[in-house]
Amino acid sequence: MELRFKQLWTKYPAKIGYNEAFAAYKSWIQSSANNTDEYLNKQLDKYLQHLSMNQWLIAMKPQKWFGGGFQNDYSYYDQARPSQGATGRKQGGRIKEQLPQWAQNQKQQQEQVTPEQIAQAKEALAKLRSAGQDQQKKR
Repeated sequence: MELRFKQLWTKYPAKIGYNEAFAAYKSWIQSSANNTDEYLNKQLDKYLQHLSMNQWLIAMKPQKWFGGGFQNDYSYYDQARPSQGATGRKQGGRIKEQLPQWAQNQKQQQEQVTPEQIAQAKEALAKLRSAGQDQQKKR
């Protein structure tokens, strides 16, 4: 069992607390027949990929990770990443999402102002200004 753990340990980025990590690993392996080294190895690969994509992250303490902390879902890395223009445009290393079609239509409708609406707004503004000047004269 320790030899199998050492193979996983060599891949794990944070090399602190070997004995505690090994104890957590043994406990996790013995807790269920479904807990296998193959599954743990796949999860470790996904976790390493997650760390490399988010370089600001620090690796979890080995004791926590080998004790079951790896069970976060990193399966979204199994899916193909969207290409430029598919669901968004890539800008500065980030994918900028585009508005859905219904929101784009609303935005376009709001931007289309008729000349009558502009004239009405100017009249209302003029009335407000004259009312404000009348109040200042009364004071």
